[in-house]
Amino acid sequence: DPAEAALAVRRTMILGLAFVATLATVVLLLHRPILSFYAPSDPAARSQFISLGFRLMTLMFTWLLLDSADMIYSGALKGAGDTRFVFWWMLVCSFAIWMPLVFMARQFFNTMPALWSTMVGIENLVSREEKKKMRKILIVIDMQNDFIDAALGTKEAVAIVDAVKEKIRSYPAENVIATMDTHGENYMETQEGKYLPVPHCLRGTDGWQIRPDIAELLIGAKIYEKPTFGSTALAADLKAIAEKEEIELELIGLCTDICVVSNALLLKATMPEVKISVDASCCAGVTPEKHLAALETMRSCQIQVVNG
Repeated sequence: DPAEAALAVRRTMILGLAFVATLATVVLLLHRPILSFYAPSDPAARSQFISLGFRLMTLMFTWLLLDSADMIYSGALKGAGDTRFVFWWMLVCSFAIWMPLVFMARQFFNTMPALWSTMVGIENLVSREEKKKMRKILIVIDMQNDFIDAALGTKEAVAIVDAVKEKIRSYPAENVIATMDTHGENYMETQEGKYLPVPHCLRGTDGWQIRPDIAELLIGAKIYEKPTFGSTALAADLKAIAEKEEIELELIGLCTDICVVSNALLLKATMPEVKISVDASCCAGVTPEKHLAALETMRSCQIQVVNG
């Protein structure tokens, strides 16, 4: 019965597409937790990985919807005895569309599956353009001798040195900024000196200098000397940059519970829509407990904390 056959095809189509659409909706809605299992820990790489994964999932389910419709209709036509249309449809699709795509992908990537390589290539181009638009800036806070292994040094500060150097190397030199806690001979007369009566980071002293093996990685970087915990000049300059281009900020350094948190909150207040993160593995506090407390404070203020 042609009418019954047509009804069966329609029902099959509805069921098939409904199943694929439901599966696609669930997976795409949960794409972030799914992809997070495989994403790298670095926030920039993690964001790009999840963005690319979502797009590839979207491509995959779009293809699956179209392929499901094609299989159902082709099967129905073949079942009805119309193999000619199915033959010509497959021939045109294969030789006019897919084979040229496969050939081009093979030529460019020399790998299989070629079509997926083509999709990945297109997504990489898109991601590359987005990366050009997004500038990520690293802010290295107060990696000075007095905070590492001198006047106010701690073993936790010494322990992060290698991680800090590795982080700096991962950024283009033009996207690295540093700060230096800077006090004068009258430090003990200041409010900070009264609450923390330990002279430190006095301009021109060895303790004021950035640790040599870190300083050599900061050659050419803009360095802000600040007389207090947060740098208003740094915040103002970054705000001016953010008004001209899209930026993302990452902070590392010392001390988590004093200058790192102060600058992070100052930057967040100045640029509430700019993404700001702190790498906990590249920070150390006055004590481990204060380090953790500062990280929790920053999380509460919507600053992303990674590796902690």
